[in-house]
Amino acid sequence: MGPLVLKLDTNGDVLWQKTYGDGGWAFSIQQISNGGYIVAGETTVAPADGYGDFLVLKLDANGDIPDCAIVETSDAPVSDTNATVNDITMTVLDSNITPRVNTYPLLDANLTETEICFPGILVSPNGGEVIAPGSTCTIQWGAIPGAVKFDIGYSLDDGVPGTWKLIASGLTSNSYNWTVPILDGNKNKCRVGVRAYNASGGVVETDTSDNPFSIEVVKVTDPDSPGLILLTGMMYRIRWHTNSTIRPVRSVKIYGSPNEGQTGTWRPIITLSGNSGYYDWIVPPVGTTKNKCRIGVVLLDSASTNIGQDMSDNNFTIYTLP
Repeated sequence: MGPLVLKLDTNGDVLWQKTYGDGGWAFSIQQISNGGYIVAGETTVAPADGYGDFLVLKLDANGDIPDCAIVETSDAPVSDTNATVNDITMTVLDSNITPRVNTYPLLDANLTETEICFPGILVSPNGGEVIAPGSTCTIQWGAIPGAVKFDIGYSLDDGVPGTWKLIASGLTSNSYNWTVPILDGNKNKCRVGVRAYNASGGVVETDTSDNPFSIEVVKVTDPDSPGLILLTGMMYRIRWHTNSTIRPVRSVKIYGSPNEGQTGTWRPIITLSGNSGYYDWIVPPVGTTKNKCRIGVVLLDSASTNIGQDMSDNNFTIYTLP
C-alpha cells in the first residue's frame, strides 16, 4: 500500500482518508495556500544502487490528485538535502507510470525531474454540449494505469462542492449510458465527474468536464438569427422547441424585451393555452428603432408554476417605417 493520508476535524474524527500508489512512505505533509497539501516521501521502487526515488504528491483540499505530476529520480540518498524538489507547484502521481517527458532545471546534479501530464480522463461530455432531459447521454472516460473501478456523478452548479449527485459507482468499463434527469428548467452550468480507484480502493485520478454543458428543457428557435430586422406591422412566427418537462405544460407565456432581456425590461406579449410551439406575432410599433430586442418563452404547469424558460440568444431589430 502507498502513503496513507487522513484529514481529521477538531474532534479527531476522520473527514477523509486516502492512499496513493502501490508502495512508498510519506515523511512530511504541508498545507498550501489553496487549501491543498504537499506530501513528500520515498517510493519503494529502488534502483540498483539501493536508493529509493523521491515521491512528492500535490493534493487538493479533498485529497484528490490533479492532472499533472513530477517524479523525482536520483542517485542521491533521500537524506541529501541538496536533492530537494525545486518546484512545488508540480506534483507526483506514481513513479511506475510511463510519462511524457519534459526536463526542468535541477538543484542536484544527480537529480532528474520527469513531468507526467494527463489530458484528463473524462472524454465526454466535456463542455459545450446541449443535452435534452430524459435522453440517453454516453459518458466516456479514458483508461488510467492502475485503475480498476470508477464512480461517476453530475453537478448542475458548475461542480461547486456540495452540488454533486452520484450517477453510478463501482463501474469497471470506460463508458456509461446516463439517463439525463428531467429538470424543472434549463440548466447551463452542468458538469460530470469521474473518480478512478485502484485495487486497494485508493483514488488514483479524478476529472470533471473541462467546461459546463447545458441540459435544455425549452429552446427559443425563432427569432434567433444575428442581424434579423423586423418591420412594425409585419407578422413574424415565434417558435420554440420543448423537450421532456418535469410536469405537463398547461400554458405558455411569451414576453418581449427591447433591451437584451435585462431585468425589468420584459413586457408580456400573450399567454397561450397548451404548448403549440409557435405563435404568429404582429410586430408592434416603436417610437425609435430598437436594435437590442429579445423574445422570451415561459412554460407553466397546471398550477402556473414555471417549469422551463428560455430567451433568444441574439438581438434583433424592430424598425418603424417613417
